[in-house]
Amino acid sequence: MPMNDIYVDCRLNSIGVGNENVIPDAQLSAYLSRDLSLATQARFNGNATFGWCGENDNSWIQVDTGLLVH
Repeated sequence: MPMNDIYVDCRLNSIGVGNENVIPDAQLSAYLSRDLSLATQARFNGNATFGWCGENDNSWIQVDTGLLVH
């Protein structure tokens, strides 16, 4: 599979939490994003046209779930 096909496939698949009322955008961050890819594009059913894409195998998404208080 050519490298461009891998890039396109990666950008078309969202991975992550969908409800921004539960996990606000400010609680999402990414390390080594490809091009202008944003951590907020990793949401399931997000409003973004494309999903988040990392630059390489060392890339990651971080979700701060906050503190659960009972």
